[in-house]
Amino acid sequence: EPDWKQTMLDAIEFMDGYNDIGCATYYHEKSKETEILVDCANDFSAYEGYECPFFIIFNARPSLSLSSDKNLIVGRDVYSISYQQHSVIVWNLNRFKEFPLRDYTFWGIQHEDGSRLSNTGDVMYGLKNGRLADLFR
Repeated sequence: EPDWKQTMLDAIEFMDGYNDIGCATYYHEKSKETEILVDCANDFSAYEGYECPFFIIFNARPSLSLSSDKNLIVGRDVYSISYQQHSVIVWNLNRFKEFPLRDYTFWGIQHEDGSRLSNTGDVMYGLKNGRLADLFR
């Protein structure tokens, strides 16, 4: 969407009222359709062959230990997710570097230029207040 930042802010505000992991959905009165907020990953070579967008997951963070009931598959990688208020799993972390919201952590894959992986490899990072944190540190 042209004004995706406002859409994301609206979704964050809405999902902040829930105390569980979830996705934001929109119902369109005209078309009578429901859509889930997603982040597009089609332009990245890391997950070539995965043509569908990835859901944005609110109140969630990836974690190291794999559980049997809350695993998240991102391309060819498997992460466990756990509940964390003010934490959002997105795909393209670079889109959120200048995001006008503080005290939220955005989790995703960091790419240098949108065409290839960063030098750090295929790693999930957290971004909070403009600072990156490696998930595995």
